[in-house]
Amino acid sequence: MRTAAVLALALAASCAAAPLAQPATKRPKAASKALVLRGGDAKTVVLALNAVVTLGYGVGCTFAPTQVMKIYGSKGAINFMDAGHALSQYLGGMQAVFGLRCVSALAGVGFAGFPACNAQDVLVEMCTVHTGAALIAAYRFGRVWRQSSLLAASASPLPGSLLYAGLSYWAARKCADATLSSSK
Repeated sequence: MRTAAVLALALAASCAAAPLAQPATKRPKAASKALVLRGGDAKTVVLALNAVVTLGYGVGCTFAPTQVMKIYGSKGAINFMDAGHALSQYLGGMQAVFGLRCVSALAGVGFAGFPACNAQDVLVEMCTVHTGAALIAAYRFGRVWRQSSLLAASASPLPGSLLYAGLSYWAARKCADATLSSSK
């Protein structure tokens, strides 16, 4: 658990430095075009994955919180009048906003109160969000594992949060490298 927490903190700290990254080597323009032809660039793929996951969680937490809670091992239903239902809807709305920011960055245009945003900025934001989620998941994983069993602790979003934080960081670095190399 400590290793995961340290990794998540290191990822968050280095995520903030992504816009300042220096390119290791200057890639020829022909190689850049070949990468785009092979399936798109990193930022598009990672932003699309982030949009799908965060919008999915947002819609799920807002309209079907009991189903989302089953993913994490909950056995009971959440009644509409329970505080847990209201909290789930609130957090679902927050997740949906992050997903809409990803869509705005993908489309390159603003809509419905969401200004057009830079893909690199959104990727850094998503890295920070996923790192925070990983820290919380690592804390919960450690608590559940000590009090219950490995099976109960395995219903954790920790691996997914770390994966998405890493992907978002990697794509933000690729954006920074491309920005620096195109400005030279």
